[in-house]
Amino acid sequence: MKRWAAFLLAAVHGIDAVAIDCSHRSRRICRPDRECVAGAQASRPRHHSPRRVAVLLRGVAFRNWGSRGTEGSCCNGTETQQHAVVESLDERLFAPLEALGFEVSVYLSTYRCSNGKDWVERDLLPRLAPRLRGLYVGDEANTTQTRTFARALELAAAEASSREDQSMEAPREALAFEHVFILRLDMELTRSNLTCLLAQNGPMTHRTNTDQFTYLPGRYFACALRVRHALVFGHKWVAEILSLSGVNRPSGPLLYGASPVGTPNGSKKGCPENCKLGACALQWEIRKLSAEFSWLDLKSTHPEAAARMRAECYIARRKSKEYAPPQPGALVV
Repeated sequence: MKRWAAFLLAAVHGIDAVAIDCSHRSRRICRPDRECVAGAQASRPRHHSPRRVAVLLRGVAFRNWGSRGTEGSCCNGTETQQHAVVESLDERLFAPLEALGFEVSVYLSTYRCSNGKDWVERDLLPRLAPRLRGLYVGDEANTTQTRTFARALELAAAEASSREDQSMEAPREALAFEHVFILRLDMELTRSNLTCLLAQNGPMTHRTNTDQFTYLPGRYFACALRVRHALVFGHKWVAEILSLSGVNRPSGPLLYGASPVGTPNGSKKGCPENCKLGACALQWEIRKLSAEFSWLDLKSTHPEAAARMRAECYIARRKSKEYAPPQPGALVV
């Protein structure tokens, strides 16, 4: 009965209804999905010149405060931090990818300023404009992180399918992108190493946290798009995509997370292959930026200014916006 209700709800909202089984109780995590398995087995694309990389930027821009128990955006002090995020992506991701001959396509799914300012439209979009290929700007009050992420996937798929070198009638082996990066808009990329990342030919997250930074080889993009409304974009999302694609890997950090456990100095389990992956992931670092970061700088030198900033920027999260994870095995739409 619950499954039928989920299908009906999906139909009403125009959502592709995909039934998946992700119980989180086994090593495989999810039962393989036929379409996801076929996509993961697709050959390398030969339909794009230059080769394409999708960068999906999602979440809150000009974030007020870094802690999970807060909300709000665009208070004074967030401009500098948001500029630093974009500059870090330019320097450590966009430019290095372009130097390797890739075309970088950015897809942005974010929210308007919660205080009515126009900084997203006036400031953020022009900074991303040279590479921006898809855009959604909504209101944080009436959406969720998972739906915002789903829109980013939809933007990328729609733009890729509209190009002459990637039509709707393209064969299964024609991948939309060779590589896919997914980052939050409040995450500064402080360190990167594309050489080892692209050589490992496998997914990577930041310390097993899919929410902050995720890399996927392009062969997994079709699966991510297919199940975008049936999976919550949480910490196990990469493990779920892998298992749906027929890759039987555990959800732990060894295979695709930046964890010292996977380095030669840590556990020897799975070495040398796993150790190489862990060592590469450790060469990617991010940090969360918000007005809180500016507040910490002011706190010791200008306490009065710091107090005013906190009074403006610290807004406790409403109970209605609290994250509630789904029950294991539930079909989420």
